[in-house]
Amino acid sequence: MKLKLPTVEDTDHINYRVPRSVKVELDQLAQQCKAAKLDFTAALVLGLRETAKAIRGELEKQARKRGAKTGANMTPETPTNGAGQ
Repeated sequence: MKLKLPTVEDTDHINYRVPRSVKVELDQLAQQCKAAKLDFTAALVLGLRETAKAIRGELEKQARKRGAKTGANMTPETPTNGAGQ
């Protein structure tokens, strides 16, 4: 029998300041999810990953703009692109 068990990723705590209204809303949603037997943490992690992706995209866009203005080479030096040889 082949089981398709999900892998468990190590977890850690995060500590960021957010407006009190956001914390209150998240706490309320967490309680509602608990009552509905939904995984609030999984939903929050999904949202945080999408937010991180959006932030990363914005940072990369700004870096490309700066690179285009200054003429900087934005390609990282790796053995596969011939840099450093």
